[in-house]
Amino acid sequence: GELLLQVARLQQEGDPAFQGMFRFMVLLTASTAKHLSDSQRPKAPLRIPALLSWAENDENHPFTCFEDSALFFPPELREVVLHSFGHMPPRWSSATCPEAVARLTSFLEAMWTG
Repeated sequence: GELLLQVARLQQEGDPAFQGMFRFMVLLTASTAKHLSDSQRPKAPLRIPALLSWAENDENHPFTCFEDSALFFPPELREVVLHSFGHMPPRWSSATCPEAVARLTSFLEAMWTG
């Protein structure tokens, strides 16, 4: 996830190697850390729609690392869906996590239709 965030930053900053790389992003348990140097943080919010998901009970990273990743995107372009699966991708189903599935589906449908 952190690598994808850096590539998105380079795309936005005009690096020709990454132009047109992303229309949107879905980032699961993608962390960044505030200790990153200024040169590795976006100079402006990333103008890419993004759905981010993480667990507040992650055993490997404090949830603040994931919150920092969400702040790379402006509020109107980010959707944050918390889960309870620790440091694993969420295992959502319509039966057990209907709200999360609905939010993910809505996000993907919006990206599909434009």
